[in-house]
Amino acid sequence: MLNVAIVEDDPSEAELIQKHLRRYTEQTEKTFHTEWYKDAEEFLNFYKTEYDVVFMDIELPGINGMDAAQRLRAMDSIVIIIFVTNMKQFACDGYAVDALDFIVKPAMYSRFSAVMDRVFKKLPAGDQDDEITIRTVDGMKRLAKSDILYVEIQSHRVIFHTEDSSYSIFGTMKKVKEQFPQDRFALCNSGYLVNLRYVEAIEGDTVIVRSRPLKISRPKRKSFLDALSAYLGGD
Repeated sequence: MLNVAIVEDDPSEAELIQKHLRRYTEQTEKTFHTEWYKDAEEFLNFYKTEYDVVFMDIELPGINGMDAAQRLRAMDSIVIIIFVTNMKQFACDGYAVDALDFIVKPAMYSRFSAVMDRVFKKLPAGDQDDEITIRTVDGMKRLAKSDILYVEIQSHRVIFHTEDSSYSIFGTMKKVKEQFPQDRFALCNSGYLVNLRYVEAIEGDTVIVRSRPLKISRPKRKSFLDALSAYLGGD
């Protein structure tokens, strides 16, 4: 079942999307739980990171849909955004917030079903284990584990490093490590948990992770190299 949020101030348009979802369910046996928000402010204030898909109207009272999507992306880098709009000329702006697609009002079912087919191609095949939700100083943030280059521990803070940013929370490496698959992540020392997918080279006692050198400690060297060898062999 997918969790779907509909952010739409027009009740008839919101109902049309729900009608199309019901029809899509009849045709594909995919199921949905939907929640409707009449404005972006309410949606953002009560945002829950368990949503899989957000249908976002662009023309909304108060905060418009494009601004709302930008704020949403700051909280959730994974959720799929689909714009629903009668302003097709603005839909290209959706690339700035990594929107999957757009639907022009009134939403025709043929277009709607094609977009939903794209949704299911993009979603990992039921792999909810690839997501981690953390509480930062800016609020809740959902990350794909596969996008994390490495996790670093500094004193009592855990730092998640991605290509574009870093996110810091209070915690311990032991507790965080339990949330990551052992066949894809390994400790190169007690302070770094490395995503083996992004290892570019081993140079002496250093592992290069996306051009970032990380120290391999003597106690962790064998287990780390064994994990890397198994990962590369598995691919």
